[in-house]
Amino acid sequence: MFMPARTPNLRCLPEGQARIVGALRYMHVARRIGRYSECGLGIRLGSWRAVLPFHVLAEALGSVWPEPICLHPICLKRLSHDEMMIVDIAGAAAEGDRGAVDRLLEDMVSARGRDGVWLAARRLMRVLAG
Repeated sequence: MFMPARTPNLRCLPEGQARIVGALRYMHVARRIGRYSECGLGIRLGSWRAVLPFHVLAEALGSVWPEPICLHPICLKRLSHDEMMIVDIAGAAAEGDRGAVDRLLEDMVSARGRDGVWLAARRLMRVLAG
């Protein structure tokens, strides 16, 4: 019997990575309905200082991702495959593991694009780590 691969549950992620997914989902929905605010984003990220680095990472990802990034609805606790990859990128950046980011993205993103994602993810994770 075929069993599709299940993505992780948002509740099982480290706090910083869960906040990134929540912030991505919030930003998408809030902009769509015209209710986006940096204050709301800062609350979801747990830090006002993380708002700008988060925007830089979101822009870096959006500019190199080969298709529109698939985000699940805010209420869904399972991650989409794109969200899972972004969480893996954030985790590798938090650990300073540039090679892992390259391996995750090498099949779909150019070396220059990977550089931008790496630098943005690293900066955001440093801010979220305090």
